[in-house]
Amino acid sequence: MTGRPHPLTQHNLAYRNTSGKKVAAYFVEWGVHGRGFHAADIPAQNLTHLYYAFLPVCGANPSLKAANPAGYAMLLEQCAGKPDYSVVIHDSFAALEKMYPGDSPAQPIRGIFAGLYRLKQAHPHIKVIPSVGGWTLSDPLYQVGIDPAARTVFIESVVSFLRTYPVFDGIDIDWEFPGGGGATPGLGTVKDGAGFATLMQELRAALNTLAAETGRDYELAAAMSGGVEKLSIIDWEKAAPPMDYINLMTYDYYGAGSNVLGHQTGLYPSAASPYQGRSAHEAVQYLVESGVTPGKIAIGVAMYGRGWQDVTDVKNNNPFSGVGGAVLSDGEPGFMNYRQLAANASGGPKASGINGFILGWDDTARASYLWNPTSNTLISFDSPRSVEAKGAYVLQHQLGGIFAWEIAADNGHILNAMHEGLGHQQQ
Repeated sequence: MTGRPHPLTQHNLAYRNTSGKKVAAYFVEWGVHGRGFHAADIPAQNLTHLYYAFLPVCGANPSLKAANPAGYAMLLEQCAGKPDYSVVIHDSFAALEKMYPGDSPAQPIRGIFAGLYRLKQAHPHIKVIPSVGGWTLSDPLYQVGIDPAARTVFIESVVSFLRTYPVFDGIDIDWEFPGGGGATPGLGTVKDGAGFATLMQELRAALNTLAAETGRDYELAAAMSGGVEKLSIIDWEKAAPPMDYINLMTYDYYGAGSNVLGHQTGLYPSAASPYQGRSAHEAVQYLVESGVTPGKIAIGVAMYGRGWQDVTDVKNNNPFSGVGGAVLSDGEPGFMNYRQLAANASGGPKASGINGFILGWDDTARASYLWNPTSNTLISFDSPRSVEAKGAYVLQHQLGGIFAWEIAADNGHILNAMHEGLGHQQQ
């Protein structure tokens, strides 16, 4: 514990959470490699929840095999000798073996998990919860949802994982997506909505049994699409009661997969939204109208932007009226993290754009964007202004809180804005 807790770094400021709302972020396991972002770098004192991404599930996973052959080989190694539909650690070196200051080779657990243990010792208030699935790791969840035998294996392995690694405080299911529309075409059936509800019910029962054994409380959450079309698949009358939080992924509404331009993380629909049901407000209203308790709903913040280059046919100086192709950045088409945007395009919270970019604001959607009329580049992103609007929305509609994907992409500006929007004062 030498040197713990670590001081806040970059632009992170200390806040006092007076609203009692959830302020959460996802932390990605692979960030310790390319991005060099480690457990010690997490601004834990400003978070109520940290979601660890991702735990994979053994079984057929063609989306991972296609997108990340090395990651697929790693998964096969972790699943050797284990039944299909078991949850496992993906990168065991990063999670359990990597040496950090204070570690010794004799420790049974090193790596990120040891860092998370130290983090919780320094900040006992924070809940650390592993997230199962994600875009390229959701394929086996389609079977878990509809097959009772697969679901039994899955739930037993979740309970075993929580017993083995007591640093964690529950489970988050990131099944992308019940009903289909995920990374592998053809997966998904009409049974998935009821299957998801059954999975939530049976997970809650298992977590309650574990709680009686350990004397601890375990949270159950799920990261859900922020689009009404996919939310409508779920039987919310049965799914919501056993859940603590529904983390609405109110981002990626528009992006690199299409030349259709729109606000990728808009709070409200814009005046000329190409599609209905792709805004945070529409998603929240759908859940509330479906009987979900508002206090269980958390809305998502994007600590990154998505955008297009070579935008053409712009009308009336509105870049969203045009057509464009994907911007290539940060290893993923159309994606750039907030730190990049602040340094190279927006100029930070007080600036109006740099390097030819103009910071724009859609007052109807409560959404920010960057437009470079010289290079015809358009970037839709969450700025501190739009994030503060989301926090105010959480208070206005008495929602459960706010969360972000993902903490390594921020420089502190966005997490600060999450607190400012919730009315939290700096310490």
